[in-house]
Amino acid sequence: MAIFSNTGLIYNFRLRIIALLLILGVLAGSSVWYFFNDQWSFSGFLLFLTGIVTYRLFHIVNKTIHDLTQFLSGILYNDFESSYRQRLQNDDSQQLYKMFNVITDKFRELRMQREFQHQYLQSIIAQVDTGLICFDSKGNTLMMNPALKSFLHKSHFPTFKSVESFNPTLYQCFKEMQPQEERILKLDIDTERLILNIRLRILKMQDTTYSLFAVQDISRQMDHQEVSAWEKLIRVLTHEIMNSIAPITSLSSSMRQLTEDATILEGEDLKDVQDCIRAIENRSKGLMSFTRAYRQLTSVQQLHAQETDLHNWIQEIGTLYKTEMAKKGIQFKVNTKDTGTKTTIDQELLSRVLINLLKNAMEAVAENTDNKEIAISTNIDTEGNAIIAVADNGAGIEPDKLTDIFIPFFTTKKDGTGIGLSLSKKIVHAHKGRLTVWSKLGEGTVFTIAIPVINK
Repeated sequence: MAIFSNTGLIYNFRLRIIALLLILGVLAGSSVWYFFNDQWSFSGFLLFLTGIVTYRLFHIVNKTIHDLTQFLSGILYNDFESSYRQRLQNDDSQQLYKMFNVITDKFRELRMQREFQHQYLQSIIAQVDTGLICFDSKGNTLMMNPALKSFLHKSHFPTFKSVESFNPTLYQCFKEMQPQEERILKLDIDTERLILNIRLRILKMQDTTYSLFAVQDISRQMDHQEVSAWEKLIRVLTHEIMNSIAPITSLSSSMRQLTEDATILEGEDLKDVQDCIRAIENRSKGLMSFTRAYRQLTSVQQLHAQETDLHNWIQEIGTLYKTEMAKKGIQFKVNTKDTGTKTTIDQELLSRVLINLLKNAMEAVAENTDNKEIAISTNIDTEGNAIIAVADNGAGIEPDKLTDIFIPFFTTKKDGTGIGLSLSKKIVHAHKGRLTVWSKLGEGTVFTIAIPVINK
């Protein structure tokens, strides 16, 4: 509106039409007056001029309507190639054509910018290593980038349903996924086994819903992590087993030497044999305990999940330890709000995780001479997960050990088994959650559990 107002286009057009109408009225009225006063020749001349003005008026209105219609049709069909510059030299509608040119140039510029942004976005999508595929609400495929085509060895999926004919497992995974959900899927493509990390995001634009699946091939990373984990596990297992087998072997050799030539054992020899047998028994029990711990860690956890109010559940666990921590001089805080947040969890298993984290925190602050603090807090993150944090102000964990604390049988405690955190992480993972740790020497440690929620 400001452009039209500043140029005076509408104002000048009105003046021209009003002027022509006035001239037309004067000529027509004069022609009639002279006709009734018997001045027919002059009346005819005025009538001729009236016809010229009428034609001129009709031509201006008709031409303006035609040009406007043509211009608006160009906007409707995105045709901005027309130019009105050739008409500016000798046409009395110069202001209108100038305005058409300004608007056309602006639309052309906007279209070029949009095409550039589209090409730029397409280039980025084509270069990323993560596979992307997008479906509209009717199940039609809108986009599938080269990365996904590459590791699936598939050029195109016309519709969401066509994924089923390609691979029913992948289709079922796509179909069952919820917004913001993330899954790990093992998929056999031809003769290759892929490990895919799949995420779903729901996009809403112009009253239309789009499903965007991000598919990342993490086979190499998983292979690397698996080899690294096996190396660490074998190193820990070897260390533990050697610690038990070495003394058993040594004691067995001593017993063999004592009994090899003797027919009857008496005195010191008998006592030595008895000591060796007791030592072997103790080490065998230790090895058996280690084996039971390993069996516990590798056993499949069967979840008995039920809908649970997060606030009430955390408060109950806090109540269990409030008295014990008070006796040990620990300031224990439970920072939760009753927001009605509910989760589907196995209360018994996940309570074991929290209890284990609280016991670790109590041991971490035990060396503090004063100001011993432990806190449990909850909130909801941006991804819609319930966050449960157990924080302490103990000495902290050394940075080089942070990556090892979840490895089975790795422990920094003198009498620790090294399965507590490993088992805890497995239980949290069974709930489709994450268990992470932050720690800084001299400041403390925070273990964080993230699990999906039902509602907020």
